Amino acid sequence: MRRKGKQLTAAALSLICFFSLCLSSYGAGNAKLSRQSGGTYRLFDGSSTIDGVLHRGVDVSHWQGDIDWDKARADDVDFVMLGTRYKGDTDPKFRENAEQAVKSGVKIGAYIYSYATTPEEAEQEADFILKLIKDYPISYPIAFDAENEKTLGSLPKAQISAIVHAFCKKISDAGYYPILYANDYWIQNKLDMPSLSQYPVWVAAYERTPKYDRPAMWQGTESGAVAGVQGNVDIDLQFVDFSDKIPPNSWKKFDGVWYYYENYRMQKNALIFDGKDSYYLQDDGTIYTGGFKEVDGSKRYFEPSSGKMRLGWRQIDGKWYHFSESGALQIGWISDGGKFYYAAPDGTMQTGWLDDSGSLYYLNLDGSMQTRWLMLEGNWYFLGDDGVTEKGWQTIDNLRYYFGQDGKMLTGWQKLDGKWYYLGQGGDSKTGWQKLDNNWYYFGPDGVMQNGWQQLGGNWYYLNGSGAMKTGWIQVNGSWYYLNQDGVLQTGWQTVNGSWYYLGSDGAMRTGVTDVGGTLYSLGSSGAMQVNTEIDYAEKHWTIDGSGAMHEAAVPDSGARNEQLTVSAGAKVGRAPGSTAPAELKAPTAETESAIEQVPALTVSAPAQKASVGHAPGE
Repeated sequence: MRRKGKQLTAAALSLICFFSLCLSSYGAGNAKLSRQSGGTYRLFDGSSTIDGVLHRGVDVSHWQGDIDWDKARADDVDFVMLGTRYKGDTDPKFRENAEQAVKSGVKIGAYIYSYATTPEEAEQEADFILKLIKDYPISYPIAFDAENEKTLGSLPKAQISAIVHAFCKKISDAGYYPILYANDYWIQNKLDMPSLSQYPVWVAAYERTPKYDRPAMWQGTESGAVAGVQGNVDIDLQFVDFSDKIPPNSWKKFDGVWYYYENYRMQKNALIFDGKDSYYLQDDGTIYTGGFKEVDGSKRYFEPSSGKMRLGWRQIDGKWYHFSESGALQIGWISDGGKFYYAAPDGTMQTGWLDDSGSLYYLNLDGSMQTRWLMLEGNWYFLGDDGVTEKGWQTIDNLRYYFGQDGKMLTGWQKLDGKWYYLGQGGDSKTGWQKLDNNWYYFGPDGVMQNGWQQLGGNWYYLNGSGAMKTGWIQVNGSWYYLNQDGVLQTGWQTVNGSWYYLGSDGAMRTGVTDVGGTLYSLGSSGAMQVNTEIDYAEKHWTIDGSGAMHEAAVPDSGARNEQLTVSAGAKVGRAPGSTAPAELKAPTAETESAIEQVPALTVSAPAQKASVGHAPGE
């Protein structure tokens, strides 16, 4: 096949005529190594068969002229090995044959008839063929044709081997699959086959079984007949599957530049994935390394050093960005590793406070969204499970807290919606009795500070306008009441500062003559019980003993004082002074003071998470 175009001697012409006559006796069908069944082909003489054939193909060059590749494909041509060079330049039919063969479904490989005499020249031949095949879907081997008697044939085996190695290595480094082409004679006599054992062999043995017993391909005739090809053509049988050796998707390297092939075609203007990383290939097939680039409607980032498309978190020029599994730059809320992050419209990761549609979030230094308690610049904040900063009243772990419109947790005295509350150092709203600045206050179950008369635990207490619990004597609505040191409203007989007083069932102090349990007592204008004296009452004269009891007596001399006393309206309840029996308890009169004390502002420290609830007075 390779010697076409050479000057032929008369002897050679005679030999060709002889083989032609011999082949003609078998008929054209025999000369083309036709399929018998499956992978079995009929040998030339029709008497023998060849088994184990995977595919039948041809090798062609400009010598075959115009080829109808549709007809050839229909005539059992699965592949073609294309000649690449003629007279030092590209074979005139290479491009046409490559394009039309592929269009017809014929897979293509290529070969070069070598004129090299040094490894350097072999590398140049490799560069030549690589440049030529770069834009074509090569799915079969690239062959080094070692047959030239004038060049390679004059060299020792070691040098020939070095030349073959140089060519094949260049082809292999570029990402293609090299194969050695030679006839039986060259294999037996010219080539150091043990040193070349790493390369598959395409053996030429015409009209007979090759002596080389491990061929990957066998060129069985140079005078075969194939539909669509005018005249004789080389026919090749394939015994080795190249599909796992020549992957359809792979990187290839030309002049130090990498290109990616998918389904054996160079990819251009395309985002590709090579099984490990993704890249963007420009309109010339080269890898894009310019950083950010919009591809398929999404902004992506390609490393300047390698061109790899980045995924996940990447720091670029001191800023963090997040790229999805498809490489798209993400903006807005991002979920990653069970945490949430937020990226600005330019993709930069945000930190600190974030106002998103009126909701306030806090993003930590690592960009992660904060939830629950946050201490920041001496202030506490609480952010829900959704990250939103809470405002107003919030119940957290069974405690109530109040957060301002800026999200800050409030502490100490707070007037909210016209009501007073006390929020402890931990921010929790206090309930029940609380001692603050040496005063006792009472806060309802809702935390609201109470004032006025309060019945608590069966006792009455009085809390003034500022909420402070009162003790001792107090005057409310013109009546006097006495509260012990625990703030409990007293009733019945009470001794205060050495004097006895009588406090009605409503706790109001009685004055004047008062009937207590059927006994009259004289209680002065101050409420203090009189003893050991005499008085005029109800037009009668009375003596008062040491216990304060009044006893009717004879009218004293004219010089005696005629004092008229009024009996206070007391129910006949209670006991004499010193009695321990309880009196009937009625609700005190409500306070109607015009001026209400203001609640003092207390200074509190930064919050603890919880604060203890106070005890009732005296506990």
